[in-house]
Amino acid sequence: MGFKNNNNNNNTERVYIDLEAVGYSVNNVRVVSDNLVTFTLSCRGFALYNMRLIEKKAGGYFIRVPQDKGTNGAYYNKYSVYLSEEDEKALIEDLLEVVKNV
Repeated sequence: MGFKNNNNNNNTERVYIDLEAVGYSVNNVRVVSDNLVTFTLSCRGFALYNMRLIEKKAGGYFIRVPQDKGTNGAYYNKYSVYLSEEDEKALIEDLLEVVKNV
């Protein structure tokens, strides 16, 4: 039995996680390389493992979810996490503070 995949609906509004409301914390922080840090984003009721903080070549940072490599060689996100710009900035600042102390 197959599932119907209806990805043609572009009218849905993106829902962002409110990090303050879900009581988030950052755990299991590991510096993998000079420009990559992995961590677990723990929230009330769920945890997102193997999240990544990546330093951009042009400067600055961004958050990435874990990915799997498909049979076609392309990489696909395991799940999607939508953060507001404010929450992403606060999370990055928290991670950088933890990395300083590692």
